[in-house]
Amino acid sequence: MAYWPKTLRGNIFTVLAIVVGVPLAVIIAIGLSGPLVWAGLTLTAIASVALYIWRRRINDARERAWVGEFSFRDEVVRMHAREALDHPAR
Repeated sequence: MAYWPKTLRGNIFTVLAIVVGVPLAVIIAIGLSGPLVWAGLTLTAIASVALYIWRRRINDARERAWVGEFSFRDEVVRMHAREALDHPAR
């Protein structure tokens, strides 16, 4: 999945949707079984996997791009270090 919820309620809803959705999709596919339906399901599955891999690569590239960049946290740490040098422990 490209996204997994961070809350318990979201996780329960997602698992419930999977438990209900997958058998429903299989029942519909069997009921409408024909080469066109199976080709559509195959294309949907391949597109879903490709989208997941593509999103992971984009997120990984964004993470790598931030390494070494300016952050306010780094600046706060520098300010505290400077203050500690200016005002030794009393």
